[in-house]
Amino acid sequence: MRTIDVVLDTLAHFVKQEAGPPPGIPVRVEPDFERKLVQLCERHFLAPLVLDSLRRLALEPALSEIAFERLKTLSNASGARNEGFLAAFRALSRRLRERRVPCLLVDDTLAALKLYPRHRLRPIESLDALIHEGDWETFVDACR
Repeated sequence: MRTIDVVLDTLAHFVKQEAGPPPGIPVRVEPDFERKLVQLCERHFLAPLVLDSLRRLALEPALSEIAFERLKTLSNASGARNEGFLAAFRALSRRLRERRVPCLLVDDTLAALKLYPRHRLRPIESLDALIHEGDWETFVDACR
């Protein structure tokens, strides 16, 4: 079973605790599972999404205070990084509009802004934009 499947099964279990845990998932998460969950969240930038799900479902007690605090730290760092990327993109976007250079956001930024209920839930690791080949020099100038 893939790690993400275990995470999703566990979250599903916490949503319906009265029905009992899914096969192989303990009622109370074991410390080793917490460590693996935090590592998975750190490696794949899932902390904002997992933490938000736990909060919305009022499931904070399901994890130890240490694991919960680590997820909060990872989530806050990711949110701050997102805000930095978006501020940079807004400034660049303003410069591109002034120079009449059309661009289209793609990848991380597009997903964060359009596919998630809140942009902080989808970590932005890069700003990717599509531009016309003829606008390259103007684009580079705007970036400076």
